[in-house]
Amino acid sequence: MMQVENSEQEFMAKKVRFKGGKKLDALLKNAFKGHIKAVETGFFDNAKYEDGTPVAGVAAAHEFGDGNLPERPFFRQANGKVKDKLLNVLKSGIEPETMAVDPMLAERIGAMHAGEVQRSITELTAPALASQTIAKKGSSNPLVDAGFMRASVTHKVKK
Repeated sequence: MMQVENSEQEFMAKKVRFKGGKKLDALLKNAFKGHIKAVETGFFDNAKYEDGTPVAGVAAAHEFGDGNLPERPFFRQANGKVKDKLLNVLKSGIEPETMAVDPMLAERIGAMHAGEVQRSITELTAPALASQTIAKKGSSNPLVDAGFMRASVTHKVKK
């Protein structure tokens, strides 16, 4: 889950500092002042597999590894790729003279970040799956089976 508020990011129970330089931090801190509390991107409580397993738990096991699964940091890779794009969107969505914020800016940021996380899930190839796992699932993509985890990535704008 990414929270734009105070440029801090949370993924399940772990918090990671989302740094993009002083300019990005200042824009993120002030862009939504008084209007938007946060833009969160990730896997929310309502995303569950058919058996009731929360998608967030499965995603965390893949992101950080869990003893049975190796670490496959798709979320952190997406964050690294999206920083410069977010800065450009923020710059383009703020009126320079009045510092007025485009009302759709928060939605654009959330959608952009969610799209980058989905792209990262699709493109991640390492560490590779074991040959018996590839034979069983019929694909070499470590994070995509039926595509439910990728489809479950979404965002929320909190006001």
